[in-house]
Amino acid sequence: MKMSSPRFFWFVQIVLLVGTAIWTFLDPRSIAILGPFPISDSQWFYSSWIDKFGIWRCVAGVFVLAMCALTGLRLTYGLFGSSSDFRSLKALIVLMTLSALWCGLVLQFPSIAWQGKRARVFLCLDEFESIASPLRADWPRRDGMIEPIGPFMAYPFGRPSVLVLLTPPSVFDHGTSISAIERSERGALRFQLSGIEGGDWAEWHPPHSQPASFTGGLNDHYRLSSHLPLGNGWYLVRYDAPATKPLMTPSGLYSSLSP
Repeated sequence: MKMSSPRFFWFVQIVLLVGTAIWTFLDPRSIAILGPFPISDSQWFYSSWIDKFGIWRCVAGVFVLAMCALTGLRLTYGLFGSSSDFRSLKALIVLMTLSALWCGLVLQFPSIAWQGKRARVFLCLDEFESIASPLRADWPRRDGMIEPIGPFMAYPFGRPSVLVLLTPPSVFDHGTSISAIERSERGALRFQLSGIEGGDWAEWHPPHSQPASFTGGLNDHYRLSSHLPLGNGWYLVRYDAPATKPLMTPSGLYSSLSP
């Protein structure tokens, strides 16, 4: 395959497309790239990106963008002033197909990352189950400590429905942990994830129960956004931002602030 041939540039584009999709699925930090990225006045732009994503992700991202731009421009330029191989009907169809695939990848980027998180949580169901089993059998009525979740504080007082974990246990190798556990009136257990995989919930529901909007034990209101089944009553769940936002204070306790 000659480097001057359109097939070479088609091959590069396909490799980059497939590689980007796989990276999006596998890397728990991939979705953060599309999120808000505040830059303080005291930091250089590139330094902030390296701090947040790591130098290798930044290098790989720049490489992918550069290769996509160079090969894409070469294919587009070939339509106007190069050999007939670039201006054939087949070349035009391939170019339009690649453009459509890239647009589809950009539009489906969050969905691919969401499915990747589903796969990672599924692989950790044994860890979640080991935590859920003792809580299903005996839900705490006061502050205390239970293995393997460690010390916790139970809210509201008297009839607690949420356990705020003071030393959040890790459930993923890359540092994601459980910051709080909610229990519904029907016995469902909701595990709030924090860290790299933070912002979503892993939930166990008894038969004939599914994820739904709820009001937590700290009076924070969660509206169901989407959920994916994991099997055996487990779900990966995403909620819209709560109406009152729980924040962790330096002492390790939650407080609520109005939006």
